[in-house]
Amino acid sequence: MLVAASQVLPAAVILAVIITLGFSPRHNETIAIKCAGLNVVRMLRPILLISLLLSLGLLIFKSIPESLVDQRINIIWETKVDKKPTRELIELKYLWYKGDRAIFNISEFS
Repeated sequence: MLVAASQVLPAAVILAVIITLGFSPRHNETIAIKCAGLNVVRMLRPILLISLLLSLGLLIFKSIPESLVDQRINIIWETKVDKKPTRELIELKYLWYKGDRAIFNISEFS
């Protein structure tokens, strides 16, 4: 879902802006804004602000969790597919080790 949202959101925002600005002359909204003495740029401020907030939200939403997910996917790929030994030993909080006749739990590892 994260990938789909990150791919669809920019196109949806651009399409919404085009439709909003494209239909405003048809309904004489820009003429009404000019007759009221307001600047047309003032009409664009909320659209630009919402677009900027959505872009920043997407950047934060996509970059932080994606890096964590990519790390986990790489670890799974290396251990399960490439059959390499795990490299997570440094980051483990609790270490479980299976010996010949016992299982050891190490709570601190340095």
